[in-house]
Amino acid sequence: MNKLPSLLLTFSLVLSGTTLYCRNAFAALTVEQAEALIATASTEPKAVQTIKASAENGDAIGQSALGILYSDGLGVPKNDIQAAVWTRKAAEQGNASAQYNLGLAYSRGEGIPKDDVQAVRWYRKAAEQDHANAQYRLGNNYSRGDGTPQDSGLAADWYRKAAEQGLAKAQTVLGAAYAYGEGVPKDNVLAAEWYRKAAEQGFAKAQFLLGKAYELGEGIPKDNVQAAEWYRKAAEQESAEAQLNLGRMYSNGTGVPKDNIQAVNWLRKAAELGNPIAQLTFGIALSQGAHVPKDEVAAAEWHRKAAAQGNSIAQSNLGRLYENKVGVPQLRVVAYALYDIAAIKYEDAKKHRSEIAEKMSQNEISAAQTLSRQLLEPNNFLATLDKYVAKPLVNEVASAQVKK
Repeated sequence: MNKLPSLLLTFSLVLSGTTLYCRNAFAALTVEQAEALIATASTEPKAVQTIKASAENGDAIGQSALGILYSDGLGVPKNDIQAAVWTRKAAEQGNASAQYNLGLAYSRGEGIPKDDVQAVRWYRKAAEQDHANAQYRLGNNYSRGDGTPQDSGLAADWYRKAAEQGLAKAQTVLGAAYAYGEGVPKDNVLAAEWYRKAAEQGFAKAQFLLGKAYELGEGIPKDNVQAAEWYRKAAEQESAEAQLNLGRMYSNGTGVPKDNIQAVNWLRKAAELGNPIAQLTFGIALSQGAHVPKDEVAAAEWHRKAAAQGNSIAQSNLGRLYENKVGVPQLRVVAYALYDIAAIKYEDAKKHRSEIAEKMSQNEISAAQTLSRQLLEPNNFLATLDKYVAKPLVNEVASAQVKK
């Protein structure tokens, strides 16, 4: 949960090491004291006792702190319901951090029923007290229309308030709003300025977007060396899209010396993080043995991963592998089904589907069309594919064996 806002209340303390504990049955906590107690709650029972004493006697900071302990399971069993109870008590007293945390609880349905309208209500209360994260979340709700009518202008207004307080993720989203003209006039110069503010704080998404702005010359002079440098900063923070672009720059020798080994290394990293374009590209590299040892089985697996994420080229390529028995069994029904779903977005797949249909029986085509519909069901691609491959049509297997 979020840390507590600055609010000074005094009370009588005794010092135990570097952690403060209550001497009296009740004492109001300052933010700094509450944060110190939260930090040690997992190992110091007295810290929990102090927070509980403060909360039970009506101190808003203590109540908010106790909500955090229950939410995160710090020194007490994790209990989202109790977290919401104590967070609400503090929020109703006007504690901005508690209001924000209560908004999060409503947004996520943690300890209370999910309710985006209530989430917006509590985010707004905290945002109006200049709570930067609440301003950012309120901007998100306006942007998506969750719990409030969609309004890109109000979203940008709240993002700006948070951005002006230095919140990197708000600076990044505000930059994107300027880049696309969402809620504000399109202005690539301002987009790049906001990206830079967040990038210089080490925010990976902004580093990637700043690199992209340099590469395309959008809002700043085109500079491939700077583009590669900002992509690298983001890539080193596990940004898959930055890793993909940095790999491409190494492959082309753009902004960096041409280095195919580095290109493949960054491409692999992006693929392993789940980027479907990287998975497709790495699969192609493996199938061709391009700067990596040729491995048809691994190539098929990377195509599978990309295809499962809806990449139509990967789906079509995987169909070719199944049609031609490259790294996978030769299964025409699977190939047809993959061409069929790829053809929704990828024109070449239509030709492949027509060509393979000429080699198939009507029974196989019917099975393939059924499989195609099943593959399109949400979150069902790999399970459906694996189920059919494990038990294909008997006559299809016989045909493949005759061809061998």
